[in-house]
Amino acid sequence: HPGAIRGESSNGDFPIHYAIGALTGNPQAAVEVVKFLLSVDPSVASQEVDGTAAGYPLIRACLGTNASNLSSGIEVINLLYNAYPEAIVSNEAFFRHVSR
Repeated sequence: HPGAIRGESSNGDFPIHYAIGALTGNPQAAVEVVKFLLSVDPSVASQEVDGTAAGYPLIRACLGTNASNLSSGIEVINLLYNAYPEAIVSNEAFFRHVSR
């Protein structure tokens, strides 16, 4: 059901957040699922959790990318940024705090 990709779980996450979480266990699957979700509804890139800075999918992808999943992480970051670049502007204060 197409509307299911906009459904919030009991802990506040959306399917896009679970897909990004796969970067830690199955990075290539994360890329494919993020591509699929964005192809169905690009607005999923703007789904934030609990109104927190780290709640945007783009921010979650940045925080979840490391040396072991770098290639896939960068691909997910690019996909999400292209779909919703405003996530960076919306979280400018968060990035300033993290970079200190």
